[in-house]
Amino acid sequence: VSHVDTSALHILHDMAETYRDRDIQLCLANPSRMVMDKLSSSGVADDIGRDNIFVSIRDAVDQCLRQMDSIEMSKHDQDTDTTDPLQQDVDCCDSSEINGDGGHDDTDVQRSTKDIEAQVQQ
Repeated sequence: VSHVDTSALHILHDMAETYRDRDIQLCLANPSRMVMDKLSSSGVADDIGRDNIFVSIRDAVDQCLRQMDSIEMSKHDQDTDTTDPLQQDVDCCDSSEINGDGGHDDTDVQRSTKDIEAQVQQ
C-alpha cells in the first residue's frame, strides 16, 4: 500500500483494538515511507505496535512463527514436569565414586551416561 487516508487510519486503529481484545496480533508488512509517516503521526503505529510493522512479508511471517513457537513451547513447559532429567543425575557422583587417583571410575561414568540418555529419550 502506498497511500492511506484518514478513513483507512481509523479502520486500522479499530482493527488493532478489536484484534487486541480478541488476543489476535495485527501485523503490517512493507508500508511505504509516506504510509509509515501517517501511521506514526496518527498514533496507529503505536496502536498496532511498532515491533509489529515489518519491512517485508517474510520478516513478518518469520516473527509471527517465532512468537507462535514461543507460546507453544511455554504451554508445553507448563504441561510437563519441571524436573530436568539431566539435573537429577548431576548429583549422582559423590565422593564414594571417586577412585584412588582422584578420577571417576569409568564404569560409573558409563552407567550414568546411559541412564541420562535413557531418561532423555523417554
